[in-house]
Amino acid sequence: MKIRQATLDDAKIVAQLNTHVQGVHRDALPEIFKPVAIDDEFIALYAELIRKEDSRIFIAEDNGQAIGYINALIHHRPENPFSYERHYILVDAMSVNPDYYGTGVADMLMQSVKDFAIEQGMQKVVLDVWDFNGRAKRFYEKQGFTTYNHRMQLMLE
Repeated sequence: MKIRQATLDDAKIVAQLNTHVQGVHRDALPEIFKPVAIDDEFIALYAELIRKEDSRIFIAEDNGQAIGYINALIHHRPENPFSYERHYILVDAMSVNPDYYGTGVADMLMQSVKDFAIEQGMQKVVLDVWDFNGRAKRFYEKQGFTTYNHRMQLMLE
């Protein structure tokens, strides 16, 4: 297995890899998440992310076949009256083909983001994870992530 940075030619591959994680989200919260439709608009979204200077998509491959990806975004938050200036890497999305769960692919993808953060002079990597996604939460905790914020909702009738 190897990890490489995505190129523009990979936009469709990344869109297809996203179907695994999108399906998990869609199954849990169909009122929020749409069914996956790999069309030109969806592929263009990934092409734009690949083009952006402040975005890196890394692809995991096994024998030349793409089996997972992770998207990392550089964030610079200026100081304001409430908080100090902050710089960090945001893991925006990650998906691994379920056939490769438990093989170390996710560890390798996350390590590519940690290496990217260090390369960028960043000392922090952050991410959001949905509460229903226990598998992802356990993985992130194993990677050393800790919870520092909770988002809550109140459904009104």
